[in-house]
Amino acid sequence: MKKTIKLTLMFVGLLVGNAMYAQTNMHLETVAGTSTYLIDDVKVITFSSTDLLVENISGVQTPYVLNDVVKITFDDISDAVKEVENTADVEVYPNPSTGMVTLDIKNGNASEYEIYVYDALGSLVETIKLPSNGSELNARIDFEKFSNGVYIMRISGNNDSSITRKIIIQK
Repeated sequence: MKKTIKLTLMFVGLLVGNAMYAQTNMHLETVAGTSTYLIDDVKVITFSSTDLLVENISGVQTPYVLNDVVKITFDDISDAVKEVENTADVEVYPNPSTGMVTLDIKNGNASEYEIYVYDALGSLVETIKLPSNGSELNARIDFEKFSNGVYIMRISGNNDSSITRKIIIQK
């Protein structure tokens, strides 16, 4: 039986405090050379006993033979931290939840929010678009169709900033 390990990179915009954003690169060194990926463009890295597969957010997959991989390194993210304007207060409740979750955003500055929901393996399970009045959003999101577990919500506004929140579903 072939086992596959799926490594998910949740560096899709790292929020430090509530006003910092970090971006970094992943360098994959093989016997043939080095490939560099911007972390924001990497969706998933999948390892099997013989192969490594890098998939970007557009779905393009780049295969590598695992025996050819020398090392994988990441830039020091402290070198890439830059200020962004993100003063939004984001609350998600109840958490843990049995299914229905309320998302409250105050002091935001987006006319529309996109909510990306990822399961514990890092697979995108749902995308939700929600209009906003520009400064506030109050919406109920239905997690009842999902099984028990941990989910990550990435909340992105049209101002290019994003915030992540962990949701626990317990039925």
